[in-house]
Amino acid sequence: METVIMPQAFDGVRVLELGQIYNGPYCGLLLAQLGADVIKIEPPGGEQLRFRSHQPTESHEFVMLNSNKRSVVLDLKTDAGRQALLDLVEVLCIFGVIPDEARRICRTPLPDAGRSGEPGSAV
Repeated sequence: METVIMPQAFDGVRVLELGQIYNGPYCGLLLAQLGADVIKIEPPGGEQLRFRSHQPTESHEFVMLNSNKRSVVLDLKTDAGRQALLDLVEVLCIFGVIPDEARRICRTPLPDAGRSGEPGSAV
C-alpha cells in the first residue's frame, strides 16, 4: 500500500513577519504550522521577547512562538536594511504587518496587491 502525503494548506506561500512579542508571531506560527514558509525579521540584538526571562538562553515563549520559521536580522534604520526588506517583499506572498506601518518603515512605496495573495500582498 502506497503512502500518500497530502500538501499542507499553505504549501508554497511565503510570509514575511515583522511582528514582535505575541500577536504577530502567533499568527506567523499558525501559518508556519499550516505549511507556509515564514521569514521572521528581527532588529539587531533580536526582538524583545527573545531574552525576556533575563537568562542567557532564549525564553520559552520566544521558542514556542517562532518554531518552524526562518529568521533574518535587518536594521530597518539603515538604507541597506530597508533595501533588503524591499527585496524580500518582492518575492513573498503575505507581508505580516499593517500596510501603513510597512510603508512607514520602508519610507518608499510598496507593491499593493491588496489581499489577493499575489506577491507583495500586504495584510
